[in-house]
Amino acid sequence: MDYIKKTKAILCIIFIILFAFNGFAKSRVSVKNGDKEPDYLEIPREYLDKPILLINKITGYPNKLYHYGSSGMQVDYSVMLRFKLHNNSIKVIQEQYQNSISDTDIIKTSVNKNHFDPTICYIPIVSLTKKSVKIDVDFFKNNIELFSPVSRRVIKKYVLKPLEKEPVIINNYQLSKNSFLVSRTLNYIGEKSPRGHYSKYVSVEQLLTFRVLPENPIKPRKWDPRVGNFYLWNKKYSSESQFIKRERFLERWRLEPEDTAAYFRGELTRPKEPIVFYMDENVPHKWRKYIKQGVLDWLPVFESIGFKDAIEVHDKPKNAKWDDNDPNYNMIRWVSSEIKDAQGNYISDPRTGEILNGMLIWYQNYFLSVNSEYFVATAAVDTSARRPVLPDELFGKLMRETMAHEMGHSLGLGHNMIASSLYPTDSLRSNKFVAKYSIAPSIMDYANFNFIAQPEDMPLPLMRKIGPYDYWAIEHAYKYVRPSADNSGMEIGFTNREMNKKLQNRYLYYMEQEYPEVIDPTNMTGDLGDDPILSGEYALKNLKRIMPHIVEWSLPEDGDPTILLDRHDKLIAHLNTIFKGVIILIGGEKNRFDNSEFILKTTYPQRSEEAIDFLSKHLFTDMEWLYNKELERISDKASHKNSLCKVQSRAIRGLLNKNRLKRLIDYDLKNDEINTLTILRKLSDVVIKNSSVDNVPIAIQELYVKRMKELIQNTKSETILNHLLKEELDYVRKTVRVKAEREKNVLIKAFYDDLIE
Repeated sequence: MDYIKKTKAILCIIFIILFAFNGFAKSRVSVKNGDKEPDYLEIPREYLDKPILLINKITGYPNKLYHYGSSGMQVDYSVMLRFKLHNNSIKVIQEQYQNSISDTDIIKTSVNKNHFDPTICYIPIVSLTKKSVKIDVDFFKNNIELFSPVSRRVIKKYVLKPLEKEPVIINNYQLSKNSFLVSRTLNYIGEKSPRGHYSKYVSVEQLLTFRVLPENPIKPRKWDPRVGNFYLWNKKYSSESQFIKRERFLERWRLEPEDTAAYFRGELTRPKEPIVFYMDENVPHKWRKYIKQGVLDWLPVFESIGFKDAIEVHDKPKNAKWDDNDPNYNMIRWVSSEIKDAQGNYISDPRTGEILNGMLIWYQNYFLSVNSEYFVATAAVDTSARRPVLPDELFGKLMRETMAHEMGHSLGLGHNMIASSLYPTDSLRSNKFVAKYSIAPSIMDYANFNFIAQPEDMPLPLMRKIGPYDYWAIEHAYKYVRPSADNSGMEIGFTNREMNKKLQNRYLYYMEQEYPEVIDPTNMTGDLGDDPILSGEYALKNLKRIMPHIVEWSLPEDGDPTILLDRHDKLIAHLNTIFKGVIILIGGEKNRFDNSEFILKTTYPQRSEEAIDFLSKHLFTDMEWLYNKELERISDKASHKNSLCKVQSRAIRGLLNKNRLKRLIDYDLKNDEINTLTILRKLSDVVIKNSSVDNVPIAIQELYVKRMKELIQNTKSETILNHLLKEELDYVRKTVRVKAEREKNVLIKAFYDDLIE
């Protein structure tokens, strides 16, 4: 009898296991054949009526669908949803989380009614129990716009229409921790094809993730404009206040010490949950150690604020069942794409700024850019750069430096473009100084390489590294503060007094990046050193050393000119950066915070005249060095003339800029000076009066006159500026008339005669 009972019990257990396994398999595999019952996904009932973050990723990417995109790209990850039972469906509501109000405030109902949350859709329920809800997966075959990875703009651009048969296919679906995931493919046919896609048919593979947000959200930490951490914002309503406050708070990982008492005693303490990244299986093994080193270069920064082993990097386990795009796992991804870049991204809780997921990307084609950029910046002083392809060890160091920068982004740090202007230019030629301070106070600037260094200064560090500003930005965001019983306000890492004391160290300065027009000469991308004119002198010396050897050092044995031409393009781009840094001195304004007050400081007028003199000497009269006979033969594109026109035309558009000239006039009116007139006259003389067609091609002289005429038409309401431009144009006409009379070349004479009209 006992034997029979045991046998029945065993059979019962086996039946239960088989039944559970069948349900588990059904929840993960989508197969639709004949009259089979609808596939369903079983989700925990506890997911209902909870804040859910919609994370939308393109996992199968059609080449060039977007200007900037690849497999794994995130789409609109700031959408927050709430699932509510409604009859036999789940009602999906989009929550407008930007409006904050206390649950106990008397005006809560008014806030909610005046920011009414929209209903997005209804998901049919197959069955409902106390513990779970089964939903019909076929619902996700509907192309709901909020869930779509393809924007309206792209659909319109390529005139995309869903395929008539199976426009949406469900690939698979599964539960992951705190979330459920649906993978699907959207199929289109278009009238146009994305460049490089070679088909009018477009299919996009997508992973939709619905992630339940933390039940115990972290307390938001107040953002401060004097430190360049990324931030979110909301509008805070309160019946106790007459005004609606706009609150900004940092985006940051949740780092809490395992032993709080030890942490506050000043002991190094492990975090309860370190930041863990995994390398996907596509990352080539020979590069993994460099990528890992770049990420872990931030460990000492966190140790400086009391956290030990705050970051970990591992290879993805071979037996791992999770998808690389599952946002529950932080991934380092290798993307085989034409994009020349690297990226650091993250996904955060829109209510609090807590970073929930991070992703680091190395695009394979970035090697081409790095190979050229390092050559242009350093080949004059680093012999290892004087070859078509840099050595692997050097590539590894460059990769490490790049990934440290991108990891900074994944930690919530934005760019700090003024950092590269904070060290004295000549100090960057000192081994002792650069070894101690690096080439800039922050790795979050674009000051990648030391192009100031001269051959006689070597050996000298040439790459950037994590600096004092980066330590400060991490401290500002992550230094653990004692929890407060007051949950109504935001956490404050540093008082205003403490902030001002910190910022007495100018190496900790930050200003928001200016775009598209840069007004602050110290806030420019790609500059280096505190004196753009002196830095420009050093940079030009090095380029003049490189240009005679650019073919010798860049052309491989097989004669493929790809690397050579890319390096020449980067050299011209570097030239543009040098001259732009000088141009911005003219009518520039330095933006700074002084005791938490935002102030503007006009660039000194004598610097404007020095800038014009620099451009006269180096841009419009001394450009023969840019000619390389062998390059002309290989490129077959009149490289010298085209490059000269490209650099000079960009400079003229930057100089004859309406806003720049208005700032100069404002300064002159305030100080009773005539700098604007002086600058315009010097510019006209160097471009027109004293120029030769060898140094200033006729196309550039024509552009100068054309640009001045355009400005006259566009400044009719700017009386003083309009008058100055008309006077200057009259001067140019008189100058051109004299040149036409003296010119012996019939063709050039005809050009000048026409230019006067």
